[in-house]
Amino acid sequence: MAPIIVPCLLLVVLVLQCSVINSLDYCSLCRGGRGEHVGCGSPGFSSDCGQKARTRKFTKEHKKVILDKINDVRDHVAKGSWGLPVASRMKVIVWDEELAALAKRHTQGCVPEAYKCRHTLRFWSPGQLNFEFYADKMPSTMSLISTAIKRGHTQKHNITRDIIEKYQPAGPKGNVKELALAISDRVTAVGCGLTTWKLGGKARALLTCNFSSENDYNRPVYKTGNSPGEKCIKKDETFKNLCSAQEPINPNEHNF
Repeated sequence: MAPIIVPCLLLVVLVLQCSVINSLDYCSLCRGGRGEHVGCGSPGFSSDCGQKARTRKFTKEHKKVILDKINDVRDHVAKGSWGLPVASRMKVIVWDEELAALAKRHTQGCVPEAYKCRHTLRFWSPGQLNFEFYADKMPSTMSLISTAIKRGHTQKHNITRDIIEKYQPAGPKGNVKELALAISDRVTAVGCGLTTWKLGGKARALLTCNFSSENDYNRPVYKTGNSPGEKCIKKDETFKNLCSAQEPINPNEHNF
């Protein structure tokens, strides 16, 4: 029965996520001068989107590539690659439809606004990464995803132990914001959106990924240990230095 039960449980999770997205009043979530929630108001493209604006749909293959690439980087970091300390309890991240829906709404503005309120009832302080593209001809969705991932991956040359211990978005060698967010052990889920359009005769795109948590300044990106995943209840079968997707990590708790 197990092979039948697991897909059913996953289906229930997806249905619940979609129900939350469709029923939640995001306009009531933002307080304290943080401005309007990205999910508030009617969906649609802004005047900044120029011509032929459209939101690209992510297939199962697109989502798998995003998750596999991020989890592969997390797996490498967890075992101490690139001169970084070993991670004691970093888990495999999963796709979240609510984070993806809010990322899609954000891209429909065609301007990256990382400061905009985007928290949810489940995720109190989501992190966000934005990737802008300009070209004569619009590449495929998969090509755009690959380009964004490569940009973030190059930051491995900039990130240091000091940044892991006390987070800063940039170090002596340059920006680390994208990579540092992808390897945070508080991150449990991600969801992305993509909008493309034409402006000034050029093809343009905005890819946004929302993560379940964001890094806190001067606090650890992840907790270190003596061996990879030493504090995991169970390790993942594919990414062997990471905890399984079922590891009970609270994305709203802070690292100290």
